[in-house]
Amino acid sequence: MVTIQTKIRNPENYLPIRTYEGRGIITASSKKFMFQTLVSLHILRTKGCTLPIELFYADDDEITEADKVSLELTLDVTCINVQSVKEFEQYNARNFSIKAIALYLSSFSETIWMDADIIPLVDFEELFECSHYTEYHHVFFNDIFAYGTQENAMTKTTLAFSKSFGVEIEEGTPETDSGMFLLNKNKFHRHFFIINALLNMDPETYGKVYGDKELYRLSSALCSNETPFTTVDTNPCLIGKYFRNEKLFCGNAVLFSIDNKRVCIHMTLHSVDHVDKYNNMWTESFWTHYTTKPVKVQLEIVQPLNQEITIKHKYDFKFMKPLDDVLQSVQVLLYTYINKFKNNYLV
Repeated sequence: MVTIQTKIRNPENYLPIRTYEGRGIITASSKKFMFQTLVSLHILRTKGCTLPIELFYADDDEITEADKVSLELTLDVTCINVQSVKEFEQYNARNFSIKAIALYLSSFSETIWMDADIIPLVDFEELFECSHYTEYHHVFFNDIFAYGTQENAMTKTTLAFSKSFGVEIEEGTPETDSGMFLLNKNKFHRHFFIINALLNMDPETYGKVYGDKELYRLSSALCSNETPFTTVDTNPCLIGKYFRNEKLFCGNAVLFSIDNKRVCIHMTLHSVDHVDKYNNMWTESFWTHYTTKPVKVQLEIVQPLNQEITIKHKYDFKFMKPLDDVLQSVQVLLYTYINKFKNNYLV
C-alpha cells in the first residue's frame, strides 16, 4: 500500500506542477453553503473589491445551474467543478480537502482564500500591501487555540501527526485559522500545493487533525520553504452577543486584524442560516459587543445556545465594548443580504 509518507517524498508522481499568475480570490461552496456564500461575496463586492473570484465545488450535484448563473452574472465569479479536472474526476471533494484542491487548481498566483462564512470589513485587495504579506509573502491568522496551552479536542493528535513526519511544533505556538489567508504561490516551493492537497486527500488525515487548518504549517515544513510558515503576531478578538440578565458574553465569531486594521469576521459558531434557529435569537443581530483585545476564553455548552465561546474571567469584561459604527454598519449590510436571499435558501 502506498502511504502518505511515500507520496510526499515524490509528490509530482501524483499531481503535476502547475503555473500561476495574477491576483484573485478563491472560495468553495455547495448547496449547504450557498446562502452564506451569496451573502459573503455580495458584502465583498459592496466593499469595493473588484478582484476576480474562482469558486470551486465538488461535483455536478453540489451547485444548481441557477446559482452558477447568478454567481457569474451578478458577482463576476467563475465556477469550477473539481471533477472537471482530470486528476480529480473520480474524487469526492465533499469535505475540507476541497480547500486544498482549490488552492492547487486556482489560476491565481497572489491568492486570497475566503471561507463562505467570512464577512469582509474592507476591500480585500488592500491586504496585499500589508507589512506581513510584503515581508513573508503570506498571511495566516491565529486561531484562539495554541499547542500545550489553550488546546482543542484535536490538538494533541495534530501534534502527534506532525511528529510522524519528523516535524516538531513548539509548545505555545498558536494554531492556525484557515478561514481566510493570503498566499503568493510563486514565492512558495512548487511542491507546497501538491503536498498540501495530498495530505488533505489522504483518507486517514482527518481522523488526526481538525480539518485543513494545521496542514499548511505541516506542508510548508515538508517542502523546506525558504520563507518559514508564519501567522500574524496578534490573536483574534471575539465578537458576539452579550446577555445582560445572565452577565454572559458569548462570542460566536472571531475578528481578525492586521497592521491595526480590522480585516474581517469569521463566523465560526453561527452562520447566516441560524437566523431562524434558537427561538429566533439571531433575527435582529448576531452581534451586540466585541472585545477590543484578545482575551482568555473557554468553550462550554450554554443552553439553549449550543456550544459558545465565553469569556473566561470577569476581569476580561473590561475589554468588551458595544459595536462601533464600522461593525454595526457591516452587520446592517449582513442582514440586508440575509433578507434578500433567505426566502430562497432557508426552509
